[in-house]
Amino acid sequence: MSGLLYKDYAAVRGRRIVTILAALSVVYLVLRIAFPGNAAGDGALLTNDKGETANMIDLLFFLGEFCILFSGSYYVNRLASKLVEFDEKNKIRGYLMSMPLRKKTYVAAKFVFIGIAAAFVYGLYLVWHFAGLAFMGNDGPMAENLSKAFFKISPMFLSVVLFFTAIELGLFIILGRARAMRFKIALVMALGIAALSYLLFGDLDVFSKWDLSIITKALEAYRTRVILVSVVVVILAVATFLISMFITAGLYEKKENFDE
Repeated sequence: MSGLLYKDYAAVRGRRIVTILAALSVVYLVLRIAFPGNAAGDGALLTNDKGETANMIDLLFFLGEFCILFSGSYYVNRLASKLVEFDEKNKIRGYLMSMPLRKKTYVAAKFVFIGIAAAFVYGLYLVWHFAGLAFMGNDGPMAENLSKAFFKISPMFLSVVLFFTAIELGLFIILGRARAMRFKIALVMALGIAALSYLLFGDLDVFSKWDLSIITKALEAYRTRVILVSVVVVILAVATFLISMFITAGLYEKKENFDE
């Protein structure tokens, strides 16, 4: 399996991506040390109509850790399509199937690679998060509250991405990239139409009650419940990931044996 994992790593230009992310992390850490929150003057503080203050420097670095997790999660989801596309374009499957390689191993390698990528993204986010938190200013606590609140829901966020990615990868392997993409586009369009219908005919007043400070306070007040929900979501995502891997491996083996 190690050879299959390295093939996928090379297929997505993993060395270049890891190098870029490592360079960005070094820049982020250097800038965070050079511009701690306490170094901000009064001109860098913002106050909303509720009297809550936010340190602009801390907010910018919080956006950095948010972006690294969001963009990394998006890329993990994109891997499902990229890995299968590379194999189909270069006719790798036929070559691999002619070797003494179990078909289930081929499928398992795809899922393991995405699992490793997801763990790497989350690990990188943790480095950015704790580095940003270590140099937060004492004034303007809004950025710190947002960072801590997002940290609490970050396992759920990545788990949801992993849940859908596991299902997508199974479809890509079994149906092929072209047919799976048509299915995915149809599903996204259906969800888009549903969202547009709600925006046009639904009750939009519910969004007026949304407030970041209320959300952060609720996450703090119900900390135990949030942790419990996070654990349940992570377990469900991992279980779905493993079930999808085993089902896909079995279906793919039957499909290839039938084609033969």
